[in-house]
Amino acid sequence: MRQLSGLDTAFLSAETRTTFLHISSLIVLDTERPDGSRVTVPELRAVLEQRMHEIPLSRRRLVEVPLQLDNPYWINDADFDPSFHIRHLAVPAPGGERELAELVSHLAATPLDRNHPLWEAYFIEGLAGGDLAILTKVHHASVDGVGGIELLATLLDPVPEPRAGVPDDWESEAEPAAGVLLGRAFRRMLERPRRLVRFQRNVFESFARTNPRAVPFFPLLPLLGNLGTAGIALFSNLLQPPRTSRLEAPSLEDPSTRIPRTVFNGMISSSRRFAYGSVSLDDVKRVGKAHDGATVNDVVLAIVAETLRPWLLARGELPAEPLVAMVPVSVRTVDETGAMGNQVTMVVSPIHTHLEDPGERVRAIHGTMQRIKEQRAAVPDELLQDFAEFATPALAALAARGAAAMHVVDRIEPLANLTISNVPGPQFPLYSGGARVRGLWPCSALADGMGLNVTVVSYDGDVCFGVLGCREQLPDAWELVDELPRAMERLLGGARRR
Repeated sequence: MRQLSGLDTAFLSAETRTTFLHISSLIVLDTERPDGSRVTVPELRAVLEQRMHEIPLSRRRLVEVPLQLDNPYWINDADFDPSFHIRHLAVPAPGGERELAELVSHLAATPLDRNHPLWEAYFIEGLAGGDLAILTKVHHASVDGVGGIELLATLLDPVPEPRAGVPDDWESEAEPAAGVLLGRAFRRMLERPRRLVRFQRNVFESFARTNPRAVPFFPLLPLLGNLGTAGIALFSNLLQPPRTSRLEAPSLEDPSTRIPRTVFNGMISSSRRFAYGSVSLDDVKRVGKAHDGATVNDVVLAIVAETLRPWLLARGELPAEPLVAMVPVSVRTVDETGAMGNQVTMVVSPIHTHLEDPGERVRAIHGTMQRIKEQRAAVPDELLQDFAEFATPALAALAARGAAAMHVVDRIEPLANLTISNVPGPQFPLYSGGARVRGLWPCSALADGMGLNVTVVSYDGDVCFGVLGCREQLPDAWELVDELPRAMERLLGGARRR
């Protein structure tokens, strides 16, 4: 039995009837073997079932503390049934990318059942050319983006021949009695004041000199904690460089700006729109090298900005101020490789959509991210995780439902306009049951106030973009994905001129 962290629990508490906080991966396989035969779904399913015991989260389900007075626990499910989690579907003809993306859109809009381990896997047939897809869904309470890639590494192989399985030493666990869980919860409550004092001291020491605007919020930290993921985002926002009320003149030396409101910054519905596409990693690196040594992550932010700018311009909705992205940053250490849960913090960064020149935008983003990294150097990575410990699940869930019912996000300045997440992946081919992975595209999550999420994974020489939007805010996600190659070409054109 293992207790969830406060940050893990926040992803559970923040779910509502329209917010589903699972993360997915779409894997497209070339099923043809060298001899002309094809890898079948039963063969792939056998590989998955053989390796499930190597992934602890696959057999662990939630046990809630009575009255949600404390963070829940993971236990090994005595009634674990693989057939509940592994499903077999097909896309309609002609089985192209759009038909597949439409199916993923519907699956992304379906919450996971908390009475079972929080994951699902779909084998999807009917793709053009005999390809086959696998869609995995895992709750964000179980794993973050980097952890998700590590999980896939367990399911996939670096060579066509599947590796032999390891012995199954998994054992089920009996569900703990309510009295035992309540006793643990009360003991943690008694420790909370002491932990809060220690936490506030650490915050003060880290930020009093570098970020004085955070100091007045110290007495409000427990209240912010009870807001769940919204409180975490607000706290993360406090850790950013101070903002001016308005960016009067674009400057590479001052990334501060008021966060504008866009079509993506209202209440979301339960419907989703997903699309996916890729660009060359070598091209991304070429752009970065030409613009002051910008990183792959810098260029990814610039690609998203270069994609969004014409889309907003065509609708007469491009703000004068730059869009601002919430950017997750992994703090997972080598020792935490393969661990469950979230080891992540957040930064908020302008992506300089107000600039017309693509090259100038890359350099502006690079400069902004450099300053943010310097700011983060003074911040212990564990502060965000520690902050999340002060939310009780009951109050956090109540706050999330209350904020949704009152449409709070429509009344306040957005925390950010969208989420952009970049997760490094393997730069070599992967296989499943002998079938080569053609591409690997992420599909993340949305929340009220941020109805657009662009998550990126690099794989085998490609940078793979997964675009997820609320259907009412982004009726056709393919409009953005279709702009990706044009955006990349504009960035390359600027690189060639330097």
